[in-house]
Amino acid sequence: MGARTTPRLQDNEHWWPDQFNLSVLHQKHPDFNLLEGFRYGDAFAYLSVDELSADVDALMTGW
Repeated sequence: MGARTTPRLQDNEHWWPDQFNLSVLHQKHPDFNLLEGFRYGDAFAYLSVDELSADVDALMTGW
């Protein structure tokens, strides 16, 4: 037979009682589309790969 525990000891509220209520993050208006009209090609054209590479290097090395 398996171990017996009460349902209260199995839920997340037992382990993290002061956690944030993140349900508000799941709300989305049906007419809202963040990427509507966004064109990846146009955005990439403005990207400087050399500057991005330097930023990533600085982030990873702390310089």
